[in-house]
Amino acid sequence: MKKNGFTVVELMIVIVVIAILTGIAIFGYASWRSDTIETALSSDLSSAASAMKQELNFNNTYPTTIPKSYRGNTDISVKWANSSKFCMEAEKSNIKMRWLSTEDKAERASCPTTP
Repeated sequence: MKKNGFTVVELMIVIVVIAILTGIAIFGYASWRSDTIETALSSDLSSAASAMKQELNFNNTYPTTIPKSYRGNTDISVKWANSSKFCMEAEKSNIKMRWLSTEDKAERASCPTTP
């Protein structure tokens, strides 16, 4: 008599392989999503910084709010600004980034409390 089907060992191996592949996919997706959000926030902060610099050119001081000429992400806020420097923050999905005008780049951190 010939038995058709799979043995318990074969089924367990298939389940383990599927579990490993699922784990890899989940962690890969989370990392990809985090990188994508960071890239988007960095781009938004760069655009807002350009608008801030444009305001400096016209008014000889940085504005204390996001300029009206900036039409991007509304989750960006100016934490502080004066005539020589500013700091902005953006946050999405628990990822917070800042743009400090003296460094002229976006980075994953919060603004210092004082200029």
